[in-house]
Amino acid sequence: MKSRTHDKVADLKDRSTTADGTPRPEVVAAAGSLLAVLAVLVVWRARRTH
Repeated sequence: MKSRTHDKVADLKDRSTTADGTPRPEVVAAAGSLLAVLAVLVVWRARRTH
């Protein structure tokens, strides 16, 4: 079980990084989009309660 989990993590890491180890642009863009959505939600909730 531990070996299978280790293999899955290694596969995920291989798919999310380029050959030189930097994050793939799609991963960076997805993370940035997620942070932007969270920021909008926080601001929207803060303004809505007042």
